[in-house]
Amino acid sequence: MLFNSFHFIVFFLFGTLFFSLLNNKFKWPFLLGLSLFFYGYWQWSYLVLIGLSIIIDYFCAQMIVKRPERKKVFLVFSILSNLSILGVFKYAFFVTSTFSSLGSFLGLSFDPFTMKLLLPLGISFYTFQSMSYTIDVYRGQILPEKSFFKFALFISFFPQLVAGPIERAKNILPQFCSANKITAEDLVKGLRLILLGYFLKVGVADNLAKYVDVIFSNTLVLDTFSALLGTYFFGLQIYCDFWGYSSLARGCAKFFGIDLMKNFDHPYRSLNISEFWRRWHISLSSWFKDYVFIPLGGSQHKLLRNLFLVFALSGLWHGASWTFIIWGIINGLGVIVHKLYQAHLRKSIQSKMSNGLYSTLCWFLTFHYVMFSWVWFRSSNISLAITYFERMVSLTYRTLDAYQLPDIRTGVLAIILLIILEVFMIKKRAIGIFPKFFRWGLYYACLFFLMFYGQLSSEKQFIYFQF
Repeated sequence: MLFNSFHFIVFFLFGTLFFSLLNNKFKWPFLLGLSLFFYGYWQWSYLVLIGLSIIIDYFCAQMIVKRPERKKVFLVFSILSNLSILGVFKYAFFVTSTFSSLGSFLGLSFDPFTMKLLLPLGISFYTFQSMSYTIDVYRGQILPEKSFFKFALFISFFPQLVAGPIERAKNILPQFCSANKITAEDLVKGLRLILLGYFLKVGVADNLAKYVDVIFSNTLVLDTFSALLGTYFFGLQIYCDFWGYSSLARGCAKFFGIDLMKNFDHPYRSLNISEFWRRWHISLSSWFKDYVFIPLGGSQHKLLRNLFLVFALSGLWHGASWTFIIWGIINGLGVIVHKLYQAHLRKSIQSKMSNGLYSTLCWFLTFHYVMFSWVWFRSSNISLAITYFERMVSLTYRTLDAYQLPDIRTGVLAIILLIILEVFMIKKRAIGIFPKFFRWGLYYACLFFLMFYGQLSSEKQFIYFQF
């Protein structure tokens, strides 16, 4: 049941209506049932895995407090259980096929386990969220939740279940445990976020996808202009696709009195790659910082090694493919270079130009570093990614008609509206405090664009659903 489908709109309207009519005592059990139905709607067998993760981590957290002398055993059991579920269903095929390819290269015979298991939606998100709960209990940062059903709701809360944000128990569980009063202001904020989410996904991302899909499916015959166009369009597509989902998740949660964390903070305005990763997919970046980077020693012990490992793991988290790992490593190397040379570069370069010019240069370099790294993210294998870069510098030209692309004016119009939205959101920090003229102008512009160029679909999945 996709957020950008008619089925979800009906589900959400009926769900919020019944939720508002229920007594506080029954609201959270109803919301749990609603969330499990939402997840089971994709594939009922998915409920077995998420149920297993919920049971294991609920039990382990309780035992960490009841048996403190053996709390490390229960923590390890929780982590290994979650990573085993994630490993079998997401990485087993990748590992066996990699060993098979390596064996063939070395002239060795290797018969791999070749059955590709169905990847449950959102498995990377809810396993990380569940693990963070157990780790926080082990660290003494939170107490274990006594109610099994409220803990189950924390893991399965449907707005953020499939593609985040990856929430922390200390933020969400107290909201489930209190009788949240849903105000008119909550509903207005929720509607704004939902409108923003639909505009970003249905209006911008899905329209850009029409060009991106055609361009990347013609990698072998691309010309320079089309390769560059596909790179920029995909960079904007994935941003709007994921930001759109996060906005829809936050907007829908508002209707149940729940505040989800902000997952994006205008990352494409970043002046360096480190800043980009503080603004992009904030919940994942903070998860790796708190549960991997700092335990490894953080910036106090072997900083460069820790950064490299974290970004390599981040790439692997995104997908079971070498292209994702390379993408993660490229971003990690960018952060490492920035950490090593930021002081020297600032001193040697900024002294020769104005602050404005220096900031513009930093933005330009960061933006294009990120854009070109997305080619690895979008390409299905290493060979195609290399070919794509070769076509990018081939200095050849073909008319766009040769690729049978849709009318490019729709994509350009979507980007113009996106830029206007970004500029005013950065200037005013929140859409709710725009000057009235600009605010309502943007509302109507987004609505009209959705009416004329957007289309609800049960087929156009969000990009991050595959993770």
